[in-house]
Amino acid sequence: VENKSLSNSIQIHYKYSDNLTFNASISNGFRNPNTDDIGKIFSKDDITVVLPNNQLSPEKSFNIEAGLNANFNKLITFQIQLFQTQIIDAIERRYAKLNGNDSIIYDSEIMKVMMNQNIGRATISGLNFAYNINLTKKLQHKSSINILKGETSDKVPLAHIPPKNIVSELNYSIRKQVISFSIHYNGIKKTK
Repeated sequence: VENKSLSNSIQIHYKYSDNLTFNASISNGFRNPNTDDIGKIFSKDDITVVLPNNQLSPEKSFNIEAGLNANFNKLITFQIQLFQTQIIDAIERRYAKLNGNDSIIYDSEIMKVMMNQNIGRATISGLNFAYNINLTKKLQHKSSINILKGETSDKVPLAHIPPKNIVSELNYSIRKQVISFSIHYNGIKKTK
Protein backbone atom coordinates (compact mmCIF):
# COMPACT_ATOMS: atom_id res chain seq x y z
CA VAL A 1 0.00 0.00 0.00
CA GLU A 2 1.38 3.39 -0.96
CA ASN A 3 0.27 6.41 1.06
CA LYS A 4 1.45 9.96 0.58
CA SER A 5 0.92 13.17 2.49
CA LEU A 6 2.16 16.74 2.49
CA SER A 7 2.90 18.05 5.98
CA ASN A 8 2.89 21.77 6.75
CA SER A 9 3.52 23.96 9.77
CA ILE A 10 3.65 27.64 10.68
CA GLN A 11 5.14 29.04 13.88
CA ILE A 12 5.08 32.46 15.49
CA HIS A 13 7.47 33.54 18.24
CA TYR A 14 6.87 37.04 19.66
CA LYS A 15 9.20 38.62 22.21
CA TYR A 16 7.12 41.26 23.98
CA SER A 17 9.99 42.18 26.30
CA ASP A 18 13.12 40.62 27.80
CA ASN A 19 10.84 39.04 30.39
CA LEU A 20 7.86 37.92 28.32
CA THR A 21 7.55 35.86 25.13
CA PHE A 22 4.60 34.27 23.33
CA ASN A 23 4.58 31.40 20.86
CA ALA A 24 1.99 29.71 18.69
CA SER A 25 1.97 27.10 15.97
CA ILE A 26 -0.37 25.33 13.57
CA SER A 27 0.64 22.11 11.80
CA ASN A 28 -0.64 18.94 10.27
CA GLY A 29 0.75 15.41 10.38
CA PHE A 30 0.48 11.92 8.96
CA ARG A 31 1.16 8.43 10.34
CA ASN A 32 1.16 5.32 8.21
CA PRO A 33 0.23 1.99 9.80
CA ASN A 34 3.42 0.16 10.74
CA THR A 35 4.40 -3.41 9.87
CA ASP A 36 2.92 -4.81 13.09
CA ASP A 37 -0.42 -3.13 12.34
CA ILE A 38 -0.83 -4.83 8.97
CA GLY A 39 1.22 -8.04 9.16
CA LYS A 40 1.85 -9.45 12.64
CA ILE A 41 -0.13 -12.01 14.68
CA PHE A 42 0.52 -12.11 18.43
CA SER A 43 -0.98 -12.60 21.88
CA LYS A 44 0.30 -10.97 25.07
CA ASP A 45 -2.17 -12.38 27.57
CA ASP A 46 -3.48 -15.74 26.23
CA ILE A 47 -6.98 -14.18 26.28
CA THR A 48 -6.90 -12.13 23.08
CA VAL A 49 -5.03 -12.52 19.82
CA VAL A 50 -4.16 -9.50 17.67
CA LEU A 51 -4.60 -10.13 13.96
CA PRO A 52 -3.31 -7.96 11.10
CA ASN A 53 -5.60 -5.58 9.24
CA ASN A 54 -4.47 -4.72 5.72
CA GLN A 55 -7.43 -2.34 5.31
CA LEU A 56 -6.00 0.32 7.63
CA SER A 57 -5.85 3.88 6.36
CA PRO A 58 -3.20 6.32 7.60
CA GLU A 59 -3.94 8.65 10.49
CA LYS A 60 -3.99 12.37 9.70
CA SER A 61 -3.69 15.09 12.34
CA PHE A 62 -4.25 18.82 12.69
CA ASN A 63 -2.42 20.49 15.60
CA ILE A 64 -2.62 23.88 17.29
CA GLU A 65 -0.42 25.06 20.16
CA ALA A 66 0.11 28.29 22.09
CA GLY A 67 2.36 29.24 24.98
CA LEU A 68 3.76 31.92 27.22
CA ASN A 69 7.17 32.23 28.94
CA ALA A 70 7.79 34.79 31.67
CA ASN A 71 10.79 35.76 33.79
CA PHE A 72 10.52 38.13 36.76
CA ASN A 73 13.99 39.43 37.71
CA LYS A 74 15.32 35.85 37.55
CA LEU A 75 13.54 35.18 40.84
CA ILE A 76 10.45 33.61 39.32
CA THR A 77 10.19 32.01 35.90
CA PHE A 78 7.23 30.15 34.49
CA GLN A 79 5.96 28.76 31.23
CA ILE A 80 2.56 27.53 30.14
CA GLN A 81 1.79 25.61 26.95
CA LEU A 82 -1.65 24.62 25.65
CA PHE A 83 -2.27 22.33 22.69
CA GLN A 84 -4.88 20.30 20.86
CA THR A 85 -4.60 17.65 18.17
CA GLN A 86 -7.50 16.47 16.02
CA ILE A 87 -6.90 13.01 14.53
CA ILE A 88 -8.82 11.77 11.49
CA ASP A 89 -8.96 8.00 10.83
CA ALA A 90 -7.38 7.37 14.25
CA ILE A 91 -5.98 3.86 14.71
CA GLU A 92 -6.86 1.90 17.85
CA ARG A 93 -6.90 -1.77 18.82
CA ARG A 94 -10.45 -3.07 19.27
CA TYR A 95 -12.37 -6.34 19.32
CA ALA A 96 -13.16 -7.63 15.83
CA LYS A 97 -14.41 -10.61 13.87
CA LEU A 98 -12.62 -12.94 11.46
CA ASN A 99 -14.90 -14.67 8.95
CA GLY A 100 -17.86 -13.81 11.20
CA ASN A 101 -16.27 -15.28 14.34
CA ASP A 102 -15.22 -13.21 17.36
CA SER A 103 -12.79 -15.93 18.59
CA ILE A 104 -10.24 -18.26 17.00
CA ILE A 105 -7.94 -21.05 18.15
CA TYR A 106 -4.41 -19.70 18.49
CA ASP A 107 -1.55 -21.49 20.25
CA SER A 108 -4.04 -24.27 21.16
CA GLU A 109 -6.22 -21.76 23.05
CA ILE A 110 -9.54 -20.13 22.18
CA MET A 111 -8.86 -16.40 22.11
CA LYS A 112 -10.91 -13.28 21.36
CA VAL A 113 -9.98 -11.55 18.09
CA MET A 114 -8.60 -8.00 18.17
CA MET A 115 -7.40 -5.82 15.29
CA ASN A 116 -6.05 -2.33 14.86
CA GLN A 117 -8.87 -0.39 13.23
CA ASN A 118 -9.62 3.08 11.95
CA ILE A 119 -12.09 4.40 14.52
CA GLY A 120 -12.93 7.78 12.99
CA ARG A 121 -11.98 10.96 14.83
CA ALA A 122 -10.12 11.44 18.09
CA THR A 123 -9.00 14.49 20.06
CA ILE A 124 -5.94 14.96 22.26
CA SER A 125 -5.81 18.09 24.42
CA GLY A 126 -3.11 19.10 26.85
CA LEU A 127 -1.64 21.61 29.22
CA ASN A 128 1.90 21.93 30.53
CA PHE A 129 2.70 24.41 33.29
CA ALA A 130 6.11 24.78 34.94
CA TYR A 131 7.65 27.31 37.27
CA ASN A 132 10.89 27.95 39.11
CA ILE A 133 11.17 30.17 42.20
CA ASN A 134 14.50 31.17 43.73
CA LEU A 135 13.44 31.58 47.37
CA THR A 136 16.98 32.49 48.44
CA LYS A 137 20.41 32.22 46.81
CA LYS A 138 20.58 28.61 48.00
CA LEU A 139 16.94 27.52 48.14
CA GLN A 140 14.91 26.86 45.01
CA HIS A 141 11.41 25.51 44.45
CA LYS A 142 10.25 24.21 41.07
CA SER A 143 7.28 22.28 39.78
CA SER A 144 5.81 21.01 36.54
CA ILE A 145 2.26 19.93 35.83
CA ASN A 146 1.21 17.94 32.75
CA ILE A 147 -2.42 17.26 31.96
CA LEU A 148 -3.42 15.28 28.87
CA LYS A 149 -6.80 14.10 27.73
CA GLY A 150 -7.41 11.90 24.73
CA GLU A 151 -10.72 10.47 23.63
CA THR A 152 -12.48 9.22 20.55
CA SER A 153 -15.51 10.92 19.00
CA ASP A 154 -17.71 8.44 20.92
CA LYS A 155 -16.09 9.59 24.22
CA VAL A 156 -13.94 6.48 24.78
CA PRO A 157 -10.51 7.29 26.33
CA LEU A 158 -7.55 6.71 23.99
CA ALA A 159 -5.31 3.86 25.15
CA HIS A 160 -1.84 5.45 25.08
CA ILE A 161 -2.49 8.81 26.75
CA PRO A 162 -0.63 9.11 30.08
CA PRO A 163 -2.53 10.37 33.13
CA LYS A 164 -1.94 13.79 34.66
CA ASN A 165 1.34 14.07 36.52
CA ILE A 166 2.95 16.59 38.84
CA VAL A 167 6.58 16.84 39.90
CA SER A 168 7.48 19.29 42.65
CA GLU A 169 11.00 19.83 44.01
CA LEU A 170 12.65 21.79 46.79
CA ASN A 171 16.41 22.11 46.22
CA TYR A 172 19.01 23.42 48.64
CA SER A 173 22.53 24.16 47.38
CA ILE A 174 25.40 23.75 49.81
CA ARG A 175 28.87 24.31 48.38
CA LYS A 176 28.96 22.11 45.26
CA GLN A 177 26.24 19.74 46.45
CA VAL A 178 22.46 19.91 46.13
CA ILE A 179 20.02 18.40 48.62
CA SER A 180 16.71 17.73 46.93
CA PHE A 181 13.27 16.82 48.25
CA SER A 182 10.73 15.91 45.58
CA ILE A 183 7.16 14.70 45.21
CA HIS A 184 5.93 12.85 42.13
CA TYR A 185 2.20 12.43 41.57
CA ASN A 186 0.45 10.48 38.81
CA GLY A 187 -3.30 10.61 38.37
CA ILE A 188 -5.61 7.73 37.65
CA LYS A 189 -5.72 6.38 34.09
CA LYS A 190 -9.28 5.74 32.97
CA THR A 191 -9.82 2.93 30.48
CA LYS A 192 -13.55 3.39 29.91
